[in-house]
Amino acid sequence: MVKLRNMIWLWWLLFVAGVSANTENTIVLLVHGTQSVSHIRALGPTDVSTDTNNLLFDELEGYPYELQPASMGRIDRLLRTQDNVCAINRVKNSARRRSSDFTRPINLYMGLKLYHLAGQQNLPESVFNNEGELSSLNALFDVMRHQSLGLHQDRSYGEKLDRQLAGVKAHNLFIRGGNTTLLTMMKMLEKKRFDFWIEYPVQIKKAQHLLGRSLSLTSIAMADSTSYIVGYIECGRSAITERFIRDINAALGKLYRNPEFKLAHTRYLDEADIDIFERYYQQVFTRSDRTKQPYQ
Repeated sequence: MVKLRNMIWLWWLLFVAGVSANTENTIVLLVHGTQSVSHIRALGPTDVSTDTNNLLFDELEGYPYELQPASMGRIDRLLRTQDNVCAINRVKNSARRRSSDFTRPINLYMGLKLYHLAGQQNLPESVFNNEGELSSLNALFDVMRHQSLGLHQDRSYGEKLDRQLAGVKAHNLFIRGGNTTLLTMMKMLEKKRFDFWIEYPVQIKKAQHLLGRSLSLTSIAMADSTSYIVGYIECGRSAITERFIRDINAALGKLYRNPEFKLAHTRYLDEADIDIFERYYQQVFTRSDRTKQPYQ
């Protein structure tokens, strides 16, 4: 056991040294999960985050950056301790705002929903509000006391949902490691390792594609889930990352006028969501382009 701990500690020191040893002007871009790194710079459409980031990286051709995989926990630690580290596909919350800076918006997702296998749950009306939304996760598990919710460790689901999750009892949470893939989560839901799953609609659609078959799922809107979520590049605060964010924002100003940037989002939406997405898209990207400021 001692030998194993020493090996893990040595691996961590080498990982940090690898980040720190980059040349002074090279930005290390951390990506959650090794599979995500393999998809970045992929040829052809892959998913919203990959497609939008690839368009951005095309604008940054020749820029000194390096992609590295990391778990969510390591991303958080390296952002606090290294001067040349940023992370893609990050959601803003109050804790991150205190120690990091963010680019202008890069990704836009329809809001998180609660999913379960169709026909597997019989939810009473008491857990819903007047709009038909789940009133809270606490209300859900007060009734479904022996059911569990699948989550990614260290992932933020937005400030309101994070606060709710903090109040859910431990036995109702099925928490997987930060590197657990989307496909693995879908397979575990299918096998009923957990009963409920919080995810974005586009990610559910992607997981179904990766699974190679379409599971029959029921989606539930949640009262404390925002209508949409905005993704950014998050950077620790330093002179190097300040310059990088400035260059990223200039590149994004060009992309907001590129039809391919909107297509990178809409190609993964269901037809029924296109109209409402268009309204959200204008709110986020048109406002940011007009003000030249990060969307809050």
